[in-house]
Amino acid sequence: MLTNDGYTVLFEKPTDEQVKAHHNYLTPAVLVNEDWPAKVRAALREYNTAELFMIGFGRIFWLLISLGALVGAAMSLKRKETCTQAFFLVLVTGYFIAASVLATGLSAGARFRYQIDAFLILFACVAVSYIVGKSRGHYVRNGLVTGFFKKLLQLPETRDIRDADDPETTLIYGRIIRKKPFLKRLYMEFYTELKALLPETKQAPVYVELGSGCGFMKDVIPNVITSDVLPLSGVDKQFSALNMPFQNNSVDAFLMIDVMHHMGDTRAFLKELDRCTRPGGKILMIEPANTRWSRMIYTYFHQELFDPAADWDFKVTGPLSSANTALPWIVFCRDRAQFEKEFPNLRVRALRPHTPLRYLASGGVTMRQLLPSFAYSLVKAVEFVFSPLNNYIGMFLTVEIEKIS
Repeated sequence: MLTNDGYTVLFEKPTDEQVKAHHNYLTPAVLVNEDWPAKVRAALREYNTAELFMIGFGRIFWLLISLGALVGAAMSLKRKETCTQAFFLVLVTGYFIAASVLATGLSAGARFRYQIDAFLILFACVAVSYIVGKSRGHYVRNGLVTGFFKKLLQLPETRDIRDADDPETTLIYGRIIRKKPFLKRLYMEFYTELKALLPETKQAPVYVELGSGCGFMKDVIPNVITSDVLPLSGVDKQFSALNMPFQNNSVDAFLMIDVMHHMGDTRAFLKELDRCTRPGGKILMIEPANTRWSRMIYTYFHQELFDPAADWDFKVTGPLSSANTALPWIVFCRDRAQFEKEFPNLRVRALRPHTPLRYLASGGVTMRQLLPSFAYSLVKAVEFVFSPLNNYIGMFLTVEIEKIS
């Protein structure tokens, strides 16, 4: 707030054309001069109306950001979950503010603030999320920020969707996945990963995909039996995952993507999987992860509930409209000991968080693709570089469960 932010420098004339060098005279620092009124008038004469408007807008913008950052920092320090990280960021921010003031006084240049602009904006966003939100865990989703970005990025074909449980909605999403090269390629990689985890069998295997929707797992695993709770064309079987038409110990592997977090009666779902899976068979799924990065995305920018503090069960009003995207993490990570006690035949073999960026870049099934399709490999390479941090930034979780004797 007390430094030159660079807007006047952007529009100023060459030094030899100025009345006098004064690009800092439109900052609060000018008030330390006895003749500040004359200096301000001289500075104002150097700019036209449009330039003065932009300079004024910049001043107001950073004033609001600074005030919001103060509020957001205070809120972050107050919350037990974020106080440590917030304290560190406040120290870094305070250092650069002190360096700016002590090194060059109140006329310090914007270069001293560039290093902390991201922190100021981050804290300001925290403040905005509290102010415009309606309820805990849904601040931005129901507020001003999401409304703006939704209108800007939402795909035209999804704007009139009102019922997630309508089979037509699933058909629309299926067409979107096939139409978006970025998203379709990601799904193909998900299917390929699940295929690599399938158990070996000595006879014709029985692989069952739950919640197939309008996916295309058969393109990767041709002999998989596709299924869904909704009546959809192209799906082999229609049934509820809580009451499956398979004999005991008859299925070699169940495969699913984004299915379990819709199961309100989690124990009934797991019991049915336990009943149908043969010893040595597997239950393979890719579900939302609970990492520091994914928590922010799912809490503030996803339409489904994300509540990592919830119990295993929740009230079901529809097969797709009801969900807790944190449910797989709750069962297999937070309550791992409880899961192993209640389901001793089901052994968690692996939990792998991954894919922090590609799904976001694809826009998912409701938003426009954010990057050109040719950038897919580049984004994947970036994810590979940062893969050691997947426990902190992964958005998806691959779960591998084996049924033991």
